[in-house]
Amino acid sequence: MEQRGEVERHYAELLAPVYVWMLGGEQAAAARAKSWVEQRGLAKLAPGIAVDLGCGPGFHALALAEWGFETLAIDTSPELLAELAARRGNRHVNTVAEDLIAFEGRLGGLKAKVILCLGDTLPHLASEKQVDELLDACKRALAPGGMLALTFRDYSNERKPSECLIRVREDGERSFTCALEFEPTRVRVTDILHEWRDGRWSESRSSYSKLRLSPESVRAKLRARGFTLATDEFAGGLATILAIPSGSSKAIA
Repeated sequence: MEQRGEVERHYAELLAPVYVWMLGGEQAAAARAKSWVEQRGLAKLAPGIAVDLGCGPGFHALALAEWGFETLAIDTSPELLAELAARRGNRHVNTVAEDLIAFEGRLGGLKAKVILCLGDTLPHLASEKQVDELLDACKRALAPGGMLALTFRDYSNERKPSECLIRVREDGERSFTCALEFEPTRVRVTDILHEWRDGRWSESRSSYSKLRLSPESVRAKLRARGFTLATDEFAGGLATILAIPSGSSKAIA
């Protein structure tokens, strides 16, 4: 798929080497992920199988494993999966580099108690059709009483030009900036990395596009599939939705 190839190249050539740095470093990212899993009540569903779709460097996948899950971590970036494998230790995390929508086949007919799709994974998909296909697979793969946890950026409303240049992180040796360009159904993202090397600043740029998903559209997709929303939050441009399959009692307060 052309779009997926574009995203993979972007991660390989620019984003993957600085991803953990962008998160504030390994220690901070690991603590934040473990706290997120606990505060959302997901740890209470252990033991069992968990799936982390678009796992990146794997801090949430590792947190789930620490709480007692056998975790399947899937991403399209071999570089980030290699980082996850290097820090996995003896925790039960299986890494797989493939299309996220194919994850169901990796379960061998078993059901997952938790499925994560965090960060901005949903908008990275190539089309609304793929979002539908992924949510269909999640519905089939979840055990009764299980939980689907989603986070994603709301790009549905076009931003003013003055709001389209975002400084993500900087220190004395690096600066990472993100520029947004809105199109009718997608947003074009250009990441700009400045690094201090050999006594001078070097610049790297790479672009890719994301879907302009709205929280309203994702809620509608979930409800159409019989999900009940246990958590529905929006803060700082980030939507957080926790959903349970139809016929399940509410698993998280």
